[in-house]
Amino acid sequence: MEKKTFPNQNFKEVRILFLGRIIPQKDILKYIDLVFLMTKQKIKLPVSYCVYGEFESETYKDFILKYIDKKELNDRIVFKGFSDKKSIFSNHSINFLIHTTQKIQPEPFGRVLIDANYYGAIPITNGFGGASEVIFNKKNGYISSDIKVTKEIILSYLNC
Repeated sequence: MEKKTFPNQNFKEVRILFLGRIIPQKDILKYIDLVFLMTKQKIKLPVSYCVYGEFESETYKDFILKYIDKKELNDRIVFKGFSDKKSIFSNHSINFLIHTTQKIQPEPFGRVLIDANYYGAIPITNGFGGASEVIFNKKNGYISSDIKVTKEIILSYLNC
């Protein structure tokens, strides 16, 4: 994928997003691990790590919050709940949508990937399930199942 050229290069922040119901099949743990790696980087712009969606259950919510606490990311990851797409994708930010899904039970069709493209965000997916039918690596997004590679893709846009 040629790096996107943005009409307004004066971004105020970087947003690394997770969208969708928060259920085990969506594998938010990979997103949290990516956040952990990203917080170790020196990035000139402010970086927000936002999760949009509702938890499937209180039990799963407790499990995820304990995992975040273990990684010492409580002050970094913000849970926003449900929100409409227009308000999620800000024009003043460079947005990356991290789409994770388990290989065992992949998401059949990731609509959020299409939404990300529509709103100018950069989708990065692990390519399992229907994601490989929607995202063509380096053309309209990226396919990476390795969080270290995902981190490098994001950093390449930020000239880090």
